[in-house]
Amino acid sequence: MIIHFSVIIAFSTLFIASVFDVKSMKGDVPEIILYTGIASGLFLHAVYSVINWTTTPIIYSIVTGLAFGFYGFFAYRKGMWGGADFLGLVILGVSTSYFLKITGIFDLIINVMMIGFLYASGFGILKGLRSEKVRKDFFNRLKKSMRIVLLAIGASAGFSIFASTQGLNGYLYFAAFAGMTILYFFMTSVEENLLVKTVDASKVEEGDVLAEGEIKGVEKEDLQELEGDVQLKEGIRFMPVFPAGLVLTVYGVSFLQIMIQVF
Repeated sequence: MIIHFSVIIAFSTLFIASVFDVKSMKGDVPEIILYTGIASGLFLHAVYSVINWTTTPIIYSIVTGLAFGFYGFFAYRKGMWGGADFLGLVILGVSTSYFLKITGIFDLIINVMMIGFLYASGFGILKGLRSEKVRKDFFNRLKKSMRIVLLAIGASAGFSIFASTQGLNGYLYFAAFAGMTILYFFMTSVEENLLVKTVDASKVEEGDVLAEGEIKGVEKEDLQELEGDVQLKEGIRFMPVFPAGLVLTVYGVSFLQIMIQVF
């Protein structure tokens, strides 16, 4: 029951954080919510370990939390995720790992990644198709990179033919790999034309996110150091991916198994 309660708290804190992420002007999530989720997961696993005279639950919690945290921090420093997303991943690690066990943890990772990919792709496609600027830039990119595009599609076709000889669905492999190539160029156009804007340093406000470096809001003391034109980034609000991935995993949905069966 204690471990189940840990999973419930993890979902609750991530859901509340998602509401702040989506509803707030700049995607600001109060850190107290995220740290509460982390502390609760560790505390409940520690209590369960003491009650049952076993170190396994707390070891699961700490080790998985550190592993998820290491990846999340790496993604944060590389500018792939925001700080709130990094902490959200830690919540999943410390609060759900003992409940899910090893197989469930891998399913959780794949589920979060796949939902994140579908979420970001859907966001980019819908937003990009509405923009004439993005459409023009996309076709220009394809023309300029036609050799690379044709090479990628040719490689996709070659691998798909090989896959067919092995009894696999070659058409599906070709559609997936060729589609990923086209999607890469389209999402690049979306990012550079819709998600990044250039403004004068005097117009930058506290909480705005710079296009380069870590994804974190500009602090008050940083405003005085900005000069000239500054590029700001409008990030995709990723926090909802975490509670969604957790719910699917808890209810037995596995994108990994689906991909194995389909491909």
